Amino acid sequence: MKAILVIALLCAAFACALADERYDFVLEYRGHCGRQVNGNGECELKGQSEQLTTRISGDGRVRLEVTRLIGSISRLRLSDKVVSNSTYSAIGNVTFGVHLSHENHKLHLGTVGYGFINVGPTSNSLIVSAIFKVLRGEGALAGAYGTVVLNGVLNDDSEDTVIGLMGAVWVKKSNDLNEIAAF
Repeated sequence: MKAILVIALLCAAFACALADERYDFVLEYRGHCGRQVNGNGECELKGQSEQLTTRISGDGRVRLEVTRLIGSISRLRLSDKVVSNSTYSAIGNVTFGVHLSHENHKLHLGTVGYGFINVGPTSNSLIVSAIFKVLRGEGALAGAYGTVVLNGVLNDDSEDTVIGLMGAVWVKKSNDLNEIAAF
């Protein structure tokens, strides 16, 4: 009986050792997006460690509070191509880490289908949204897979662009038998 219990515990530990690691995140990015003459766009935005609080009042109003924290940074870089008046495709990457190393830990992204563009509250702003597939990861994110959702307001040719990014990402654990044996 003890032998069966030991084998069951070892099997459970082995399964946990092989389970992929989850890397969920929600970040607000601020920065610049610009349009080229051909309509294609480039964005470079910065996020950082932060605390997000959503408050819902009794009268139905919703308010998001973003508190920036001292800590590591993230950069979001996107290149998009407008497909129609209301859709676009994009590729890009998002980095995570400290100033000296964040470029080493990167997710490469590509839109799933098309992103959506809508007229914004001002003449030079656009409301955008898209779902991205994680194409690959680098550094601590090597072997990454999952999806990232983007939503925000682009203000062309200004520093007022604000993008929210929410990721459901997993990183494959090593299948190296030496690492498993060391467990």
